Amino acid sequence: MQKIVCLTALVLVLLDSFGEAAPSAGGETGTLAAPSADFMRAGQFHLGWQYRSHQRTAAAAAALTNRFEFSILQRSRSGHQTVEAGFKYAIRPETIFTPGIAVGVEDVAAEYQRSVYAVMTKELPYGI
Repeated sequence: MQKIVCLTALVLVLLDSFGEAAPSAGGETGTLAAPSADFMRAGQFHLGWQYRSHQRTAAAAAALTNRFEFSILQRSRSGHQTVEAGFKYAIRPETIFTPGIAVGVEDVAAEYQRSVYAVMTKELPYGI
């Protein structure tokens, strides 16, 4: 019975998270370590913190407009600290029939490793 309750709770949490622009490990919206074309609404922001063996990461991101996000990330690993800034711009927002397209840069100043990306994402019907 306990396994069924835990499994049900996990499924509900996962279903509830679909459709929301969530932070990735790099600070911008995305999934885990990959950016996506999802965007927060103008004026929204998110904060995140992560600790893994010998590395701490703090991230903040804000949607300055409905098409432009700015993020900042501070990493501390083995006594070395970096502060990385990034941005993402929506070329075309996602609609019911078309995918969203965005471009962006992580770590603009190349404090750790600059990444330039273009991404296209489309949410499937009913959050699948």
